[in-house]
Amino acid sequence: MARRSRLFLTTFAYSHATRLYGSILGQRGSLEHSKWIAGFILSRNLVEVSDRDIYRSYPAFKGDKKVGIPKAMRYLEFNDWVRPTAWRSNGQPKEWCVNPDVHDGRFGATTEAELMRRTAVRSRIILDAEERRLENLCE
Repeated sequence: MARRSRLFLTTFAYSHATRLYGSILGQRGSLEHSKWIAGFILSRNLVEVSDRDIYRSYPAFKGDKKVGIPKAMRYLEFNDWVRPTAWRSNGQPKEWCVNPDVHDGRFGATTEAELMRRTAVRSRIILDAEERRLENLCE
């Protein structure tokens, strides 16, 4: 009976709840931000993360830090990736402890893909900066 209950919750109820909160309630952007934050956690092997860490690394939150980050982190809390450990005076979480199970290897392929993607982006930035520097020297 417990196995059937778990199967129902994981295959039916969870997927419907995700769709409800993601689509109907207009949280799709927060879900995309949550995916980015999850990749950030995996790629840096973080055991804790703060809103400041996220804000400094993810330009999508420029100007929307106070609302955007807590919304995105709620998805990760809902999926047991993080747990709030410190709060602001307004009651919003500002620091989270990362569930150690996130780094147990089950997301190894995702971690590897995220590391490769981030390395490629960094390389592109370095190459663009070098090209601009050379253009400025030639002028």
